[in-house]
This record gives sequence, C-alpha cells and structure tokens, in this order.
Amino acid sequence: MAEKSDKCHTIRKRGQPQDTSYVTRKESARMVEFLFPDQDSEQQGMETPMPATTEESSDNYEICRERRSSDVAIIGISGRFAGSANLSTFWSHLQAGESCIEEIQRESWKTSTLADPDLKCVNPTQAKWGGMLQNIDQFDPLFFNISPLEAARMDPQQRLFLEEVYKSVEDAGYATEQLAEKKVGVFVGARAGDYQEQILQRDGTRRLSETDAHLFLGNDMAMLAARISYFLNLKGASLTIDTASSSSLVAIHLACESLRSGESEMALAGGVFVMSSPQYYLMAAKTHMLSPDGTCRTFDKSANGIVLGEGVGALVLKPLDAAIEDGNHIYGIIKGSATNQDGRTKGITAPNMLSQKALLVSLYQKATIDPATVSYIEAHGTGSKLGDPIEVQALTAAFRAFTGKTQFCAIGSHKTNFGHTIMTAGIAGVFKVLLAMKYQQIPPTINVEEANPQIDWQNSPFFINTELREWKSRDGSPRRAGVSSFGLSGTNCHLILEEPPLNKKRADEQTKPAYFFPISAKTKAALSQKVGNLIRWLEKEGGTYSVEDISYTLVQGRSHFAVRSAVVARDIHELKQCLSTIMSQDRSEHEVEKEKGYASQMEPLLRPYGSWLLQELIKGASINQNEFKDRLSILADLYVKGCNLEWDQLFEKGRGHRVPLPTYPFIGESYWIAECGSHLSTREQSESLLKSYAGDLSGLTNPEYESERRQEGRDKLQPLREALTHTVSRLLKVRVGDIDVETELSEYGFDSITFTAFANDLNQAYQLDLTPALFFENSTLERLARYLHETYASVLAPYFSIVSLATDEVPPESSLSQQHSHMRRSAGSLIPEYAEPIAIIGMSGAFPQAPDVQSLWRNLLESRDCIGEIPASRWDWQTYFGNPTTSNPNKTNIKWAGVIESVELFDPLFFGISPREAEQMDPQQRLLMMYVWKAIEDAGYAASSLSGTNTALFVGTASSGYNERLFRANMAIEGHSSTGLTPSVGPNRMSYFLNLHGPSEAIETACSSSLVAIHRGVTAIESGACNMAIVGGVNTLISPELHISYSKAGMLCEDGRCKTFSSRANGYVRGEGVGMLVLKKLAEAEQDGDHIYGVIRGSAENHGGRAASLTAPNPKAQADLLITAYRKAGIDPRTVGYIEAHGTGTALGDPIEINGLKIAFSKLTETGARHSPYGEGAISQAWCGIGSVKSNIGHLELAAGVAGVIKALLQLQHKTLVKGLHCEQINPYIQLESSPFYIVRENQEWEALRDSAGNTLPRRAG
Repeated sequence: MAEKSDKCHTIRKRGQPQDTSYVTRKESARMVEFLFPDQDSEQQGMETPMPATTEESSDNYEICRERRSSDVAIIGISGRFAGSANLSTFWSHLQAGESCIEEIQRESWKTSTLADPDLKCVNPTQAKWGGMLQNIDQFDPLFFNISPLEAARMDPQQRLFLEEVYKSVEDAGYATEQLAEKKVGVFVGARAGDYQEQILQRDGTRRLSETDAHLFLGNDMAMLAARISYFLNLKGASLTIDTASSSSLVAIHLACESLRSGESEMALAGGVFVMSSPQYYLMAAKTHMLSPDGTCRTFDKSANGIVLGEGVGALVLKPLDAAIEDGNHIYGIIKGSATNQDGRTKGITAPNMLSQKALLVSLYQKATIDPATVSYIEAHGTGSKLGDPIEVQALTAAFRAFTGKTQFCAIGSHKTNFGHTIMTAGIAGVFKVLLAMKYQQIPPTINVEEANPQIDWQNSPFFINTELREWKSRDGSPRRAGVSSFGLSGTNCHLILEEPPLNKKRADEQTKPAYFFPISAKTKAALSQKVGNLIRWLEKEGGTYSVEDISYTLVQGRSHFAVRSAVVARDIHELKQCLSTIMSQDRSEHEVEKEKGYASQMEPLLRPYGSWLLQELIKGASINQNEFKDRLSILADLYVKGCNLEWDQLFEKGRGHRVPLPTYPFIGESYWIAECGSHLSTREQSESLLKSYAGDLSGLTNPEYESERRQEGRDKLQPLREALTHTVSRLLKVRVGDIDVETELSEYGFDSITFTAFANDLNQAYQLDLTPALFFENSTLERLARYLHETYASVLAPYFSIVSLATDEVPPESSLSQQHSHMRRSAGSLIPEYAEPIAIIGMSGAFPQAPDVQSLWRNLLESRDCIGEIPASRWDWQTYFGNPTTSNPNKTNIKWAGVIESVELFDPLFFGISPREAEQMDPQQRLLMMYVWKAIEDAGYAASSLSGTNTALFVGTASSGYNERLFRANMAIEGHSSTGLTPSVGPNRMSYFLNLHGPSEAIETACSSSLVAIHRGVTAIESGACNMAIVGGVNTLISPELHISYSKAGMLCEDGRCKTFSSRANGYVRGEGVGMLVLKKLAEAEQDGDHIYGVIRGSAENHGGRAASLTAPNPKAQADLLITAYRKAGIDPRTVGYIEAHGTGTALGDPIEINGLKIAFSKLTETGARHSPYGEGAISQAWCGIGSVKSNIGHLELAAGVAGVIKALLQLQHKTLVKGLHCEQINPYIQLESSPFYIVRENQEWEALRDSAGNTLPRRAG
C-alpha cells in the first residue's frame, strides 16, 4: 500500500472534505526549554498594575497595516449567552461589568436532582449555579422545512445552532441562497448532548427503536454541521469537532486552514453547548470542578473553581482580500491561528505549560506578529487555582521570547460574566474581542479583589483589566488581541485578532434621489417584528452607515419571502418615518401587503413591465428626482405584489457594501420531550381495534348519515385506510402518525416475512383469502385499500361502508426516481507488466473508544490504550469470573476487552427493515450495513448512484453468538430469524438494499478474514468482475462462550494489555470493530476525480499448510506469501517504510512473524537490485518500522486486517508513525540486528525514503 503521489493530490471529488482535524508535530521539549527557559513559577506578590504609556494614533493607520494572503476576515457574527439573547446585550453586560450567573431555575431540571446527596461534593449546593440560556425549547421549525414532529426529537443544540448560523449569514449581508452550491465549509465545536437520553428515559428502551430516523439525525453530532450544509446546500467541508473546552476555537482554526488551503471560499464556524438535563452538571460537580458559591474568580486569590454556562455562536469567515474586494463589513481580522496538544502530563486533564508556550511562540513567529503590539489577551481563565497561574506563566514565557516589556498588555476573561460555556468558550472570547474592537473599549474582568499571588504580575507583560478602559491604539498600529482556549482534552488553541481597516465611506453619502428598502418574512408576525427591529437599529446604529449600503444589504443580503413590505426613502430620517408608518398599520404608497395566492397569478404578468421599468430607471435619462422616486415606488409596489426582478441592477458595480443589519426574527414555539404516551397494542388488542374501526363505522350505510358525511367531503375509503394503517403500526412498531398511505410499504421495512403476517392478520380480521404476493403489486396502503374495495367489496360490506369509486378520480401513482451513474472504466493498465494499482477512495469504521476513523487516529496519536472491563451490555463478566483450570465449568479469569459503543443502536427504517426484524438481526449485520453506507458516502458517492452497477461486496464476518443471546432471552423464533443470524446474509442484504450486481460474499478465515476480503475485492476488480468493490470486516463480542473457550486455550492475557513484540507478551486481548473500504482502479479514480486515501500496489493470500499444530503459524509460508505479493506488484521492499504486523502479543507468535518478514525481505533484496529501478544499496539498514494496532485496541479478530489497513492509511495521510504500546523491552526471541526492521516505540515523523539518485519515493506500507 502506498500514498498517492504529490502530482495527483490536486484531483479531488467535488465536495470531498480534506481531513484537517488533527495536526501532527514533532516536539522537542529540550529545545523549547533551551530557547525559552521557564520563568520562576514560585514568585509571589503583585502591585496595582498600570498599563504602559501609549499614544493615540490618527484615524487612518493603513500605512501601519501589513496585509497577508493568509489573513482571514470575520464578516458575520451571531450568538447568545446567559442573559443575552443577542450579541448587543452580551456586550452591554460586559461593558457594565455584570454577572449573568444565577441560581438554576430550568423546569427540565428537577431541583431535587441538584441537591442529590450522592454527589458527595464539598458543598452539595454548588450544583445550582450557572450561566444558562433562556428559552432553549423555543424553535421555528417550519422556517427550516422541519416538521414539528422532527423538531421535538432534535437536540436543542441543533436547533439553536441552525438559527444562529442563519443569523450570522444575514449579519454578513448575504441571502442564504447566494451561498448555495458554493465551497462553503461548516466547522462547529459541539459535544453529544443528553436530550436523546431524556427521550429514552421517558419513553423507555423499547420505545427508542420505534421512533423514526428523526431521533438519530436529530441527536447525532455529525449531523449538527451536516444539517447546516444540507439546509444551505453548501459543498464545502462539514465537520463537528469535540476537543472539550477548546472546541469552538479549534473549529475557527480549522475553518481558517480550509480557507488558506483554498478548500473553502467561505466558512461558517462556531460552537454550541446546552445542558438539556443536569447530567453533565452533576458529573462536573462530582469532580469538584465547580465553584461552591457560583462565582468565577479568574486570576483572583480566592479562585475556587469554574461556573458552568451555556452558549451558542457562529462566525462567517472569508479571505481578507476577497472580503475587501466584495465590499463586506469586517468585524476583525484573524492574523494567525494554531493548535497543539499537551501530550503526556501529570494527569490527562492537567494543563501543560510548555505546550501552551510552544503553541504561542510558534504561532506569533509564523504570523510575523510581535507580541509587543498585542494590547489585550482574552485568556482561557477558568478561575482555577492551578490553571490560571499556568496559563499566565506560559503567556509570559512566550512573550519574553520577543519582548522584555512589562505590564503593557491587558488580560481578562469573559467567564467571570457568563461562566465557562465549555464548547463555546473560545468563540465567546472572540465575540468579546471583536466587540471591544468595535467600541474601542476593554471591558472589565469582574470578581477580582486580590490578585492570585502565585502569578508574578510585576514582572509579567500583563495586567488584569478590572475596569472599563478606553482601548487606544499604540504607535499608529492597529489594535491587536490574542484569544486562548485550552481543552480538557489537552488540545490547545490560540487566535491572533486585529481590528479591521477603517471604513472610509461616509455615512451620509448619497448618489441617488431615493433608495429601495425591501423587507420580507415567512409570516406576518415575523414581518412586523422585523420592521420593529430595523427601526430600533436605525435609532442606534443608523448614523454609522450610508443609506445606500442599507438599501443594498436589504436588496442583496436578504432572502425575499412571501410576506412582503417595501419602502422608498431619500435618507435615514425618511426611512424611519416610513417604517413607523408600517408599524402603525397606516397604509401608504410605500407599503402594500401581499395577498396570498395573488403573486403566483400576477407575477408572470407583472414581470415584463417591471423589467422594462427597472431598465428605464437604471438608464436615468431625462428623469428628474421626483420621477425617479415615483418609478422606484412603482417597483416597490411590484415587489410587494410578489414580482421578482434583478434588483441588484439598481446599484452600480462596486458601489454597494454589505452592512450588519438586524437579522431574521424567528418566531419560536416550545418543542420539548413529550411525556410517554401509551404503548402500542398487543396483537389481540390490535385485532380488536381493527374490528372496532369496522364496527363503529357500519352505521355509514344509513343513507341520511351517508349524505351528511358526503357533504362534509369525507373520503369513503378513510375508515379502511385507518384500519390498514393500524395493522401496519402493530406489525412493524411504526407509529400511526409516521405512516403515509402513499408511501411504498417497503420503506417501512416490509419484506416477505412481514407481508405474510400482514396477510394473516387481514384474513383473520375480515375473513379474506389474501396472499403475500398481493402486496408486491399493491405496494402502498392507498393502492391496497382501492384493491380491497374493488375485489372484496361484498366481503367487507359488514365491516365498512363501501362506496363506489367509479366516478372518483384516481390520483396518479407516485414513483421514486432513481439516479443512475455509470462507472467509467480505464482503457488499460499504466504498467502492463504489473497489475493495475487499486485506489482506496472511501473508508469508515468504529473501534474501541473510537466511533469513527478520525477518533481512532486521535487515540493512536495520543498512545491511548482502549481496553477496559467487559461491559454489562455484552455480559456480566463477574458471573463467569473464576479459575478456568478448576473443576468449576464455564469460568474464565479474563474480564478485559476492547468494545465499540452503542453496538445495539440501529436505524432499521433507514434500510427498509422493520424494528421487529432488526431486533433479531445479528449486530454484525447491522454494523455492516451502517458502515458500508458510511464508506460509500465518505467516497463522495450517493448510495443510489451505485444502484444497478456491478459493485462488489466482500466482508469478513462470522457468527457472533447472538443466537445464543436470543435463546437465553426466550425470544420466539420468527421466519426472519434465520436471515438475521446467518453471516452470509450480511453482505447479501446490503447488496440487496443498494441493488448491487457484483459479487457479494461473506469471508470467514478467522483472524485474516477482513484482509482476505480486501484481497478478494482487489482480484475481483483486476479480473473485471466488478468496477468497484466495498470490502472490510466486522467483529462483535456478544456472548461469553467463545471468550471462555479462548481463555481455556491459553490465548488471552490476564492483565488486559496486548504487549506486541514485548518481552512480557502473554497473549492477546479480544476487541470489537468494524471497518469498510471502497476500492477502485487508480486510473478510473483519477479520471472520476475521487479523493484517494492510498493505493494498493499488490496483494496475495496463501495457507500455512501443515505446521506444528492446527493453530500454529508457519514462518516459511508467511515468507512465501510476501515474496509472491511483492513480486506480483513489482515493488522493491527497500522502498517500504512500514509494516503493520499481525502482532497479537504472544511470546512465540510475534517472533515467528518477524522471522517470516526477515526471510522474505532477504530473498527479495538478494535478487531485487537487477529488477529495481532504485539500484543496489539504495536504502540503508533498519529502514522499515514495525507496529501493531492491537496494542491500542486489542485483536479485532474478523476485523483485525482492515483495522491495520486503516491505521496504515492514517499514518500515510498524516505522515506520522505512531508508537506501539507496552513494549518497554523487546521480546528476546526477536532478533532485529542486521535486519531491515525496527520496532516503532515512539511517535515519529514518517520521512519519505530516497533512491540512489536522491529522488523522494512515495511512502509505502505492508
């Protein structure tokens, strides 16, 4: 496997995000200490600080500003925090030095929970203070085309972030449709909320599986960013980021990197943190992190902990040059941003002063910003006795590398006002700085009575700003500030902000006799509020901006909805008068309400006239001022009547500038968790219900009653539809309200088994003779109802009033259009003598403590051991714990495993499977389906585009023991039990669902299953059996039987640590995982613009034959396999820089594998020189690192091979080799002297090898 060569890296499928989630760096603590020695952390005392003397600059400081291509402009902002429904109020609280911390009064939190005696806190009353958002249940779902049903299932974090992002886009002066189809990235810092848990608690575990996909989509954090991209139709990267407290600042950093790389042309970045329940709060209380009295005392001697808060905010970012060229309003400029990681510290949550210092020094050097020009730091400053001094010590040490000045830079933290808003702490700090720059004031940091004596303020560059202070520029330089955010995760981030260029456009400048001011909303209530908000804004801010820019923004920077008003005015004064007239509902020539239905009829008639009038107005020939205004008023009238013209033609090119006007006023209603309703009926109750529907409606045969109902316009088939709907609801556990009679039954999960049950129920209830085949021809409830009426009218007459439909108009049958895409094939191999390389274009996976591939990389990079005790969701290990060698049967002393989270969760309706069938499906089948889908999407394809193609599916899978679990639960055997428990059905089920026509096979070769599956995919593509292959493996630990057997065979280690290549190796640890890859010929992938993770240059498989025992490895057979694979691929092993070994951590197995590698490489290099393009002696000894992912996540058995491949791909992507764990001393049976191999025991940069001519070779791994 090899990385993609640099010359091909520019090829990327449109919309394919580039992974910039993690930054690898080679850190040398010794070098940092040498260059920047620590300040004495024990220094005490502080005097009242005084800022350095400054000189106020002139109004125009452009000559002092250096613009760089990497500068990023902030052009739109929106947010809300405690006591602050908007950023204007947010600033007012900061300016006044007010605390927004209050005793928590949220109804969704039970006050008894806050006084939980089980907290065992120093003071249990500490869990009652917070900076809480108001009205988190309020939402305007229909504005976002979301049903109220779905809205109630959405985490409020998704709802609030949707609204704030929309507001930020409008604040930037854009109509959202102007961003559609553009490379606009979305980067949001957020953590999984607990809203779904509340639904589960109220509705019960069984109810969760009965809900539709709304619950999954509404609570999955990946969907938080994706929902924004979906609603706005954005094509840039869309990422949800969780680095704890630094999340939103890291999101901003990643957005900047995306802009700087050209991946995005604009970016939306922000964060959200809402506590739907007290769960997070109580966990924080139990860690003794919270301030007992609810007061955040950042930098104060009496600092005693954090105060939690909530918040939501969003920024709109754009390259500075583009923002200036496009006339955007600019709040501030991001001159530089960076992030790093603490690595190993005294504790996983302990801060690392050296890492913080290194981050700052590196960033200011890279940004070429002298910290002496920075006059304010918005600190992380949480109010902890330990964290605050460490942060100031790091800042001081970093600034000392550039300047010896003291007390010239103010420092503060908004957390004293609003609390620690966790995921939004970073963006809240950015908002504070931007508003401080706007008003040229530094707000006070409150609650500081006596400075923390552990901080040497006297010799520091900083002083605590405890009063509202004018922010003067220094020496003609622009105002600059730094913002820090440090995550509990150890991820640190810092931003350098600079105030924007001065707006040289005069506020009173006018170029036309009058201007057009359109205002619209989706409802009359919203329109009225929108007008009122604009009036209030004009009173406060109107004199700041030109009337032309206000008009331009309302025309160009707002979507134009159905409910409209319009004003034509000469200046700001007249504009306010006209708007006040609208508010008083005094109709004038400037405002006409749009009548519903009128526009759709009149718009086509009015448009030609409007276009002509607009062109006449633009020409302006022989038109005096009054005529200009009159004609503009006619256009305004046409606008209100629904006429949509090219309104931007009213402005000369380059004249209009976007200004921050009031944003859309969402009219929210409460959407919160409903109390649990009654459960669905039993079969007997359902049959009774069916008959009650029929019996109660039999009176419809009365002619007078029939006539009355006819007059009411009631559909005569409605009783039959309702009876059928309730039958389906009972069978598939789908709520009645979720069933649409026009929807295909297969979309609710019907199959041949449940169709049989459906037919049986109807036959028993109404004495019919239906067969399951009927439902394939009548595949919706509407068609079924009509068929039953036409065929069984006399039989159903006793139950329903049957009215002839002969004269009724039958609506046309709806059909689902299918999107087809044809897979292009390459004309031939680039290198005829070797098999054509295969590109890996998509991947997905879940692993112990890693719900996705990115999390796996983070764990590998952080050297995390992801093994723990077997959770009760698998089995109660204590029940089976004991000495396996005693006479007591079925015992094991192994309680360790690496498990994946939420293995029981599944969205069956998404895959056309009923919840009832899903319950009897092996979880491996469910995981297979989900991660195949994810891999396809990761490859940049719609799953529907593969329908009808010869795409193949090869998956390593076997029985997990789920059948034993069902047996122990006394669950009834159903017709679909066999398909749900048969391993081979897994890939076949997915091929069925996706309508794939290529080979579809389950591979079971024990631990090599998933790697063999990949090999099968490669050979299938090479042979032409398929053009694309989805390959991988899945492994779950469901029942204890195999675990006990492996334990008794002596295969498992007792201490739960997989010590691959170590002298202490004593067996492996079992693990769960799933991984999927999408494969395609390299030439076709390049032609189709696919994103390529890596290239498979060759593969091979063989068998060990007879060895020492059935399960013993055969080193000669392993060596023969490698020789075959490398020769087949034409690859010189001297160009391979890493081997991901099988490496299970057994005392004999690991040395045998190493010996096989040594034999193969020796034989290949003996004859390789005359075949190699790199020449003899091109590579020095010990060039090839060896590692095994099993030391991190355990042995994933059926999925072990694909886990190793994904690790190798991630290392190629990040150009980093990660260390293997638990190998302090190498196994003495492993002899690496005079071999090409070394064990990777520390994270290191993966340096590319070079050939004899000094040419850089692509990184390769085996």
